[in-house]
Amino acid sequence: MSSYANRVCLRCRTHKRKCDKLLPVCSLCKRLNRVCCYTEPNGIAGSGNSPEDVSSISLPVPDLAQLTSPNISHTIRTQVFTIIGDESRIRAVAAVYFRTIHPWFPILAEGPFYERLTHILTYTSPDLSLLTLCMVLLGVKPVDDEIPPRMRSLYILLKGFIATLEAIEINSLELLQCRLLLTIFEVGHGMYPAAYISIGANVRAAVALGANEVSKAQLEEMFKSPGRADEARRIWRGIVITDRALMTILEFGCSLKAPGSESCAAASYELQQDVIGELVNASESFAAQITPADLEALPVFVVHSVYKAARLLLGVLRDSPKLDSGRAVSVLENVLQCMSTRWMTGKRYLDELKRQKTAS
Repeated sequence: MSSYANRVCLRCRTHKRKCDKLLPVCSLCKRLNRVCCYTEPNGIAGSGNSPEDVSSISLPVPDLAQLTSPNISHTIRTQVFTIIGDESRIRAVAAVYFRTIHPWFPILAEGPFYERLTHILTYTSPDLSLLTLCMVLLGVKPVDDEIPPRMRSLYILLKGFIATLEAIEINSLELLQCRLLLTIFEVGHGMYPAAYISIGANVRAAVALGANEVSKAQLEEMFKSPGRADEARRIWRGIVITDRALMTILEFGCSLKAPGSESCAAASYELQQDVIGELVNASESFAAQITPADLEALPVFVVHSVYKAARLLLGVLRDSPKLDSGRAVSVLENVLQCMSTRWMTGKRYLDELKRQKTAS
């Protein structure tokens, strides 16, 4: 049985044509091989979580002759105005990003970004347009321990656009920033193996662009200005940090063993207990005083540190004379529950801890 939208599509409304409201693509847009979007006045298409609402962001299979650089650029730019809105709303999205993500992951230069933002309005800049949509995505919070279906649709759309721009030989700092922000989204919401695959592609794209150069002079020669060179350096550092964090997450195992007679091993073991004790105390304070603003700006990498400490407390540090492991694990689980309202990977870690408790 066919499903119908509760409003006409954007294209039919703009051109004042009769729309049959068929989902996921109306008959007229399907016949013309055009983008078909059913949008709410203030944001992403649809108003609920039903399959009908999710499918309202759709791209019909295009005619091969239409897959040209200008058409692709226009499509991405159109999506920005459809999903976000006018310039004031785009700036509002950017302001939220720079308040919440930028302080702990500063891969964009804020001033130059706002200067380049005017280019969206004056000419097609697909990579910059895509970057604003990535900012929208990073503001997403789980609902009932799941990514909202509409936002998962946006994530899929952005992954496809990145591959499309790559196919038409676009590789820029802005596109590299898009790639990295999507990887952060994947890490934060426990999307594996997607995050692992993405970081590998990020490294290759950065090397191809020359963003991995160590010398300041080399970067300035490559990117023609000190500002762009600095931004390239920021991006490369972000890639390295994310890559190392991913290796820790994916290859983590509680291999720490209780020390023997070696003084160095004993000192390391003592230090490990002290560090985890400090983390437990900080987590307890965090959970007691947390505000919505704190959660909104929560660094994605913190969640894994809390989980890693809990794993050690359930393993080699279970009988530590310095720590009440049962109480400490309870504190860390509580803070992971709080963090899971921002990053869904917190819920995944809680499930892992539950399985470990059951197994032991």
